[in-house]
Amino acid sequence: MAEELIKRVCTCCGGELQKLQGNEYKCRNCGSILELREQISEESQILLTNARKDRNAMRFEEAQENYDAVLEKNPDHEEATFGAFLCEYGIVYEQDTDGETWIPTIHRLNECPVEQNAYYHKLTPHYRKIADKIEALRVAILEKTKKIDPYDVFICYKATEEKNGVKVPTKESTWARDIYDTFTHELGLKVFFAEKSLETTNTEYEPHIYTALRSAKLMILLAANTEHVNAPWVKNEWKRYVKYIREGEEKTIRVLHDALDMYTMPKELQKTQAIDHNTSSWMKNLKKAAEEIFEKVPEIKRKELEKIEYTRREVTRSQVEKRKLGTFAKTAVPATEAGQLSMAERLISMRKFSAATTTLQSILAANRSCSAAYYNLFLVENECTKDGEFIHSKKPVKSFANFEAALASGNKTEKERYLNTLNLRVQEDPQGYLLDEYIALPGVTPAQIDKIAEAMYDAALKFKNEKLFDSAIKTVNDTDKYIHFNCEFGKAMFPKLGAGAEKYFDAVLAVDEGHQESLLYKYMIKADVKSEAQFCQYCMDLNSYAELEKIYGYGYFVRLSDMLFTAATNEIRKKKSIRLEKALALADFILQITPNSHNKLFVARMNNVKDALFEAEQYSYINKYIEQLLAINPKNDYAYFERLMVKCKVNDYIGLALLGDDIINEPDFQNAMNTRLQNVPGDTFYMDVYEQFNYLVEVAKQNRVELKGFVEEVGSQGLPTLDSFVATNARTKIQSLIKNYHDKVLTRDRQRRQAEEARRTKERNDALAAEQARIAREAREAEERTMKGKHNLAWILNIGQLLIYILIAVFLNKDAQAVLGGEMLAEDSWLLREWILKRGETGDLVLFLPLAIDILVNVLFFTQCRSDGNMDDFKGHIVFRVIVQIATVVIHILMFTEGDVKEIVFTAGQIEDGAFLAFMDLEEFAFLGGLRVWIWLVAVALLLIWVIYGTIFSACCGCNCVPWCDDSDGDKKCDMGSCCESCSSDS
Repeated sequence: MAEELIKRVCTCCGGELQKLQGNEYKCRNCGSILELREQISEESQILLTNARKDRNAMRFEEAQENYDAVLEKNPDHEEATFGAFLCEYGIVYEQDTDGETWIPTIHRLNECPVEQNAYYHKLTPHYRKIADKIEALRVAILEKTKKIDPYDVFICYKATEEKNGVKVPTKESTWARDIYDTFTHELGLKVFFAEKSLETTNTEYEPHIYTALRSAKLMILLAANTEHVNAPWVKNEWKRYVKYIREGEEKTIRVLHDALDMYTMPKELQKTQAIDHNTSSWMKNLKKAAEEIFEKVPEIKRKELEKIEYTRREVTRSQVEKRKLGTFAKTAVPATEAGQLSMAERLISMRKFSAATTTLQSILAANRSCSAAYYNLFLVENECTKDGEFIHSKKPVKSFANFEAALASGNKTEKERYLNTLNLRVQEDPQGYLLDEYIALPGVTPAQIDKIAEAMYDAALKFKNEKLFDSAIKTVNDTDKYIHFNCEFGKAMFPKLGAGAEKYFDAVLAVDEGHQESLLYKYMIKADVKSEAQFCQYCMDLNSYAELEKIYGYGYFVRLSDMLFTAATNEIRKKKSIRLEKALALADFILQITPNSHNKLFVARMNNVKDALFEAEQYSYINKYIEQLLAINPKNDYAYFERLMVKCKVNDYIGLALLGDDIINEPDFQNAMNTRLQNVPGDTFYMDVYEQFNYLVEVAKQNRVELKGFVEEVGSQGLPTLDSFVATNARTKIQSLIKNYHDKVLTRDRQRRQAEEARRTKERNDALAAEQARIAREAREAEERTMKGKHNLAWILNIGQLLIYILIAVFLNKDAQAVLGGEMLAEDSWLLREWILKRGETGDLVLFLPLAIDILVNVLFFTQCRSDGNMDDFKGHIVFRVIVQIATVVIHILMFTEGDVKEIVFTAGQIEDGAFLAFMDLEEFAFLGGLRVWIWLVAVALLLIWVIYGTIFSACCGCNCVPWCDDSDGDKKCDMGSCCESCSSDS
């Protein structure tokens, strides 16, 4: 089967072979005459078939691997040798324009002549003839490349893809056009972009591709997906470029991808710096990468610091005094020793340490050189059953006597075990005494000491333990490691110890006086700061940078420069910073001491300061840096544009739209335009910018948008760069931004009107509530006045009742009765006084008793119960007073009567027959005589009025807490368990 397969295809083009005679065959495609004699295995034939397919698909690396695999098993195989040779020169046989001839085409030009190729010398004469033709083709193409100008940037991408049987442009083709325009017009770089660079070329692409790959310092690989990256043409280009990088050429690859995981890319590209096209800053990042590679040499003079020369000392470790272990004479091993050891180890595993000790001592009594017995005794002393338990134990080791005895008496294997166990214990439980014991033991090598010292250092750094560090550092004799250990531990201890950490930096400087990190921390200790951030603020307040210059005298200190410059620019970015001048002075110092070998860093930092000032709107300081940038690169057209922004005091280029048509007359705008034309003849970039500004103004007018408000609020949002402002789809974005801002303004106005209406509604509601509260307050005040009048009336009625009592008492007095009867009082008698003096009469005392009770009840209950609000007290008060009043009226009536009833009631006499009927004799009652009758009637009437109104009202507080204190509609205002204050608050 292998022979049949090998005769079917041409080695060169893969065409069908026609047998001539013997082993000779002719290719029906390219006409090559081949001799096929070898017979190979089916496995090799499959590899060979795959190699042909890969080579014809321009997968030359994969094809060459398959050819080499065949040659490993068949070293003299002609087709495999010739196929590998074709891969070296990227040869694919393609059909000529006549449609009949097949000719070799070079797809990866190789500068090495074919005679110097390793495969060439293994070719048969027939294949060498073909190789010579390829050499002529190679030389011809190489001559053509000399006439092609070199390129700066190579854009590698797949241009088209097939969808539904139709070839359409890929995503990458759009990206490539944007990159080509930006890099060509803005950065002034020569870019290989197949769509543009090969548009005047017919079929000879390789000379241009080769020239671009060889000359370009930057390749931008566009990857919408991994399939496009692995497309034959694309892979051929980036593979060749990667090979140049591996050969040591100064070239850079940047991958622009569409949210891809770089680990899905070919392994050669996985560690390549990548940029996600989905981020808004992708073009800015690409430009930054290009600017770093194609940097302009600044022409500004910088400060040259005096170089300090010194010689670094070497660290020598103090010699560790090794312990002298005892010697043990070898004796005959008792026959029972192995059994006793086994029994002792079992006892140890059972933690029967006392019994195990006895057994082990009996072993040693018979054989003083039993290493295992000593070591097991050492484990027993530390209450451990095995090596692992000892390694992880945290209990202090009291004695190493048995350990050393075991080490001294053990064989090589046993010694290695014991030392390894102690080594692991030191690493697990880093203690100074353990380290001292370990490094002093015979058999411990310097390499082992270094390793254990590093473990001790790591522990000391982790736990910030000075004692551990002191134990570790004394064993270090490597100078670099000694410096590193001291410096890093000092930095770790600095926040805690402050000036106490200085000893570690002094230890470094004693060896390397120019160690800048230690010098920096020594300076921080001197400045009495606690962190690098505080140190940056300290440096910002300095009037002299002499101490810093001393540190830089040992060489440019990149980390310190970055730290100070970042702090300075962060301070500059703050609006209205009170330390702006000091921050600028510190930034200028860092710029001045930047070496000439760091030109790209110098320019980048200059731009950083300028951008920070723009952000802080500190326009009076910006021109200084713009002028310096123009001095470095007079062809920097954007610097003139930014100078115009400073003049107009805007930190966003969109703000220049406020100039309107006048922008074209601005000198700096004309400078930018003319400089751009000098860089790129015929370029209309700034005219496009001018037209875009006019378009922006016009769209703002059409949408009735205030341009100033749009500039201040929106600015260049959506169009972050001037290039994006004049891009193909910029006008669509401008319309969108204007419309969105217009809608936003309308929404904001509507919300403002709604808020204003809500405010007014609230004011009206508050005014209405206040009016209602006023009316309610006035009603309450009127009610309080009414209630106060009612209360006053109640008290008047009570006082009137008291007066009635007095009058009745007076008229019941005998002297008063005599006066009423027409008799005269004695001259020394006074009505009231006589009544009081003569109160001892039975009638007066009986009258005074209910009077006193009623007055007392009225005062106490009327005052206390109204304040307590106790419903039950009111009820009791009312009922009791009604009873008292009825009793008093009855007594009054009885006291007006004459005869038996009065005698019975007031003199305890006996009732005579018919006495009560005599009392009920109305005729007698009607004619009791004169004024007495009318006085009695008035008194009775007043008493009845008091009982009905005075008693009830004086018991009510007016808060509707009693059944008869209802509202006008008859509904109770409060419940049965509250009164007065609670009711007033509810109402």
